[in-house]
Amino acid sequence: MSLKSLKVSSRLVLMLAIALLGVVAIAAIALQQYRAQMVEDYRNKVRSIAEVGHTVLAHYHELERSGRLSRADAQSAAMATLRQVRYDGTEYYWINDTGPKMVMHPIRPELDGQDLSNNRDPNGKYLFREMVQVTTRDGGGFVEYMWPKPGFEEPQPKISFVKMFEPWGWIIGTGVYADDIGAAFMAHLRLFAALVLVLIAGLSAFAWRVVRSVTSQLGGEPGYASEVMQAFARGDLGASLDVEKAESDSLMRSLAEVQQSLKRLVADAEGLIQAAVAGQLSTRADASVHQGDYRKIVEGVNATLDAVIGPLNVAADYVDQIAKGQMPAKITDHYNGDFNALKNNLNSCIDAVNALIQDANGLAQAAIEGKLSTRADASHHRGDYRRIVEGVN
Repeated sequence: MSLKSLKVSSRLVLMLAIALLGVVAIAAIALQQYRAQMVEDYRNKVRSIAEVGHTVLAHYHELERSGRLSRADAQSAAMATLRQVRYDGTEYYWINDTGPKMVMHPIRPELDGQDLSNNRDPNGKYLFREMVQVTTRDGGGFVEYMWPKPGFEEPQPKISFVKMFEPWGWIIGTGVYADDIGAAFMAHLRLFAALVLVLIAGLSAFAWRVVRSVTSQLGGEPGYASEVMQAFARGDLGASLDVEKAESDSLMRSLAEVQQSLKRLVADAEGLIQAAVAGQLSTRADASVHQGDYRKIVEGVNATLDAVIGPLNVAADYVDQIAKGQMPAKITDHYNGDFNALKNNLNSCIDAVNALIQDANGLAQAAIEGKLSTRADASHHRGDYRRIVEGVN
């Protein structure tokens, strides 16, 4: 099925639907990129916070190197400091060594001093072994695993950054729960979704007004309007146009008005033809019922009839007078083309008959006076008029 077979309103709605799908697709891509950026931002944040904890260890190690504190006191002071640190409400630092053995865990102190080498999360990951591997190989890095979270029965996904502190053989780590990232993302998602819904609602309302405006201006389907105009071009004015629901300034309403104007023009032309066939040569079309160029056409036809029939009426009247023996004066009005030839012929006829009458009157007067030898000059006449005069002579 081609687009041409669809109604214009359907095509406009389809265009709106495609536009809205495009908005939704762009929004989905934007959200996906935004979430990836959020995760990256959280990872960078965790890395930075781990670096701060690492700086705390370096500070107390420097106190040890300067002799101001013993190693045991420096380590105890460092653990005491880090044990008290909280950020984002509940997040913390912990320390384990490369054993791996827990050195300090502020939330689960029962783990302090325990061997963590066989500690696994619900997915079977040896998370502390991986921490040792990452820090031994790279000095520091991210480790993702499942870990108990206050308020939850089951361990939750966590992203942590761990870094080796070589002077003491410690690994300091800190992390955030992935569901915290998800919660922050969902908060932004709800706001973003509200904005997208407002945008979609606005686009839908605007598009609906455009659809209504276009269909109102057309008053019908463009394809049907094209068929009607083609029919008009062929001289077929019989199309039935449904314009009951069309606006007064719509295309279909205008086509209906064109149809009525053409029908009036055709009706007047047919009326003039029938009047001419019936010999009613004085009949004229009423130009006042037409407008613009249509009125000019009707006025032109009326003027043409006047120009044709006027001289014919004069000729008929002159022939009638001549037939009755009432010789009219010669025609002095100016006519164009063939009508001027008709005028000249009538004037010649009048001259010929007048000359015949004049000679007849002259012969009659001579006979009364007894001038029986008087004759008319037949050379002044032509045709049958000459033969009449010659016969009289």
